[in-house]
Amino acid sequence: MLRRAIALGAVVAAVAGCANVSSADLRTSGMVAHITLTVTGGNTVVDVHLGAGGLTDVVLDKGDSLEATAGSSSVVLHHVDILGDDYYGGVLDVGTPGTTVTVALHRTSANTDAPTSTVVLPAAPAIRAPRAGARASRGRDLNVRVAAGSGVLSVAWTGSCILGSKSDGDDSATSLVIPARLILRGPPQHKHKARKACLMKLTTTRSIDGNLDPAYKSGSITAISSSHVTVHSVP
Repeated sequence: MLRRAIALGAVVAAVAGCANVSSADLRTSGMVAHITLTVTGGNTVVDVHLGAGGLTDVVLDKGDSLEATAGSSSVVLHHVDILGDDYYGGVLDVGTPGTTVTVALHRTSANTDAPTSTVVLPAAPAIRAPRAGARASRGRDLNVRVAAGSGVLSVAWTGSCILGSKSDGDDSATSLVIPARLILRGPPQHKHKARKACLMKLTTTRSIDGNLDPAYKSGSITAISSSHVTVHSVP
């Protein structure tokens, strides 16, 4: 009976998600900050996760706040709790490549602020090849070419007849070759035979790492921007 109770408790804890701690009980130097900015059209979505190590999230106490700023545009980030996973988010009405965004942690006078986490927004890597609607044979390497730009290039692919995956390139790269061996045919779906051909969505992304405020224990700040194209994946 005791074993069942322990097992049930473990399952409940796993479903409930991470534990959390109030920022009032933690110095800034004990926080791990992971900040992601995603450019979507003319806006930038800002997500901040504050942790205290392990699976413990930090929830800001009254008087503490997170704010993202770019020029005259700013937004105070709001708390989001999804199945016990706590983070802070907001949308800046700025998305111009080359714009510097600052994400600041403001704290009460008894604690240390972290006001200088900055990153530059990258341009979405416009896809030069393959063209939309082109046929891409899984028996050949796929050469993806994009416009020049700053930031590390990566390419992800998905489709109903293939296994989705991702390949990372170099900083400022304008092409990335996906070896044929990485584009794998997917398993059968819904008790039917696996499809031989399907639409494959290619997503090219550039990411730029910024400078995290040294008041934090550790973490990262990264900005990303993406483009998409759909081709025909064939044997």
